[in-house]
Amino acid sequence: MSIQMREEDFTGNAVIDAQHQTLVELLNSTIESVRESCDLEDIFLKLFELQTYVDYHFRCEEIEMGVLDDPEEFRHINHHHNLLYTLNKCISHYGSRHIKNDQLIEEICQCLLDHICKDSQQIKSYIHQHSLQ
Repeated sequence: MSIQMREEDFTGNAVIDAQHQTLVELLNSTIESVRESCDLEDIFLKLFELQTYVDYHFRCEEIEMGVLDDPEEFRHINHHHNLLYTLNKCISHYGSRHIKNDQLIEEICQCLLDHICKDSQQIKSYIHQHSLQ
């Protein structure tokens, strides 16, 4: 299973869209590692790479939202914090072996795809409205 960005997932902001594409690529690489590797160190390296990039992306997206003067900026930032918490919790539970590979994949996919597919549509809408003014 390889996750692909759909046309409707693009926001119209080149920086955010490129980072979302990178997130999808890292997510696919992480899924592959979790499914195919028996080496926990390799899996954790992928998880931490994904986690680090997610944090970086959220900071960049928050800066972009500030530049756009998006009125939903604070709600979106709060949602970023919740997503990072969920991602960190998944990784921690996986490390303590409280969740299995399939559950880890499902939870990180839900967390990140929810961000890309749903939350970013608000940015897309605001960018569109902002460009009409």
